[in-house]
Amino acid sequence: MFELEIGLELLLVALGVALVTKYTRRPYTIALVIWGLILGFLHLMDPIQLSKELVLSIFLPPLLFEGALHIKSSILKRRAGLVLGLALIGTLLTALIVGYGAHILLGIDLLIAVLLGVIIAPTDPVSVLATFRKVSVDEDLAHIVESESLFNDGIAVVLYVILLNLIGGTEMNVAQGIGDFVLVVGGGALLGLTVGILATWLLQRVDDHLISVLFTVVLVYGVNLLAEHLHLSGVIAVAIAGLTVGNQALTRASTDTQKSITLFWEIVAFLVNSIVFLLIGFALEIKLLLADFLPIVAIYATLMLARAIAVYSIGAFFRWRRGKQTELSGRSSLSWRWLHIIFWGGLRGAIPMALALGLPITLDGRERLLTLVFGVVLISLIGQGLTLPLLIRRLGLVQNQRKTT
Repeated sequence: MFELEIGLELLLVALGVALVTKYTRRPYTIALVIWGLILGFLHLMDPIQLSKELVLSIFLPPLLFEGALHIKSSILKRRAGLVLGLALIGTLLTALIVGYGAHILLGIDLLIAVLLGVIIAPTDPVSVLATFRKVSVDEDLAHIVESESLFNDGIAVVLYVILLNLIGGTEMNVAQGIGDFVLVVGGGALLGLTVGILATWLLQRVDDHLISVLFTVVLVYGVNLLAEHLHLSGVIAVAIAGLTVGNQALTRASTDTQKSITLFWEIVAFLVNSIVFLLIGFALEIKLLLADFLPIVAIYATLMLARAIAVYSIGAFFRWRRGKQTELSGRSSLSWRWLHIIFWGGLRGAIPMALALGLPITLDGRERLLTLVFGVVLISLIGQGLTLPLLIRRLGLVQNQRKTT
């Protein structure tokens, strides 16, 4: 009963924040974090604490599925190289640069420092996409940001598990590590595609919107659990299943079924995001963050350097590869202004915090790693999140003001 009361209190706070931000035009998720930080500091509530299991097993699957439902396969195919480059190469570069930086600047053991880099590598698209919807940016740009996050979340989780095994003493050579990575990510993608195709076949034969909605709930949590049971990436499996259902099943389903599934998952995503970002605020302890302020700033600066190297180098490659095509088509172009938004829009959110909370209790320096990760997430959400709308307007990327790129 007590937990039910806590849940209701969180939803009431979220409702109040939503009503206020509707008129102040501030990012809703950023406001939730700030209010969670304030309420936690004042000890006005005793909420459910964030945990790795709560985020990755309960909260993350519906967010991934809802996001994937809206990604158009035509845009993803057109941007596949860039998205996969940012998700894979970008995550690896970030982990290595941040890891080496933390090792040099803070004296953290190199392997644990790389683990820190992996933890803060995945981006969170929720706050960014909320901003995008308010200022109406190009659909391709929004898809790039969201798709990158869908895939780099899964890649980071796999790298996280591999590094924890290495730190724990598991013997593994480079070839075995690469093989495990490919197996877990590739196997998760194959599982998600298979389940998505089967779901599409079944949904086409069920002309009942209520049963269809219930079926998608079972699908989301079922494919995640199955992937984890098979030691595959549940994050990747859910994302690919969502992409398949969104681009196959929904396009062929009845209008009632389409509306019901879409509306249901939008509501679920809104509720989950509200709770997650409030709990992020509650999890942040101001005293600990202030005590490690300079190291946090140093890691955040290193993270942004890594993000800049990844985004602009990968972006420059694809601009060069397209050549004259980039200038001929506004819809298929990749302007430097877009790259600025992709760079600054790489906010960190719930995934880094969940991975940090999932670190073994016996890990040397665990508490400091938690503080560093939480501090980086706070700076990223508030600093980048609040300034992103201004940057979009300054670059002329609001759709009705957008210049030819």
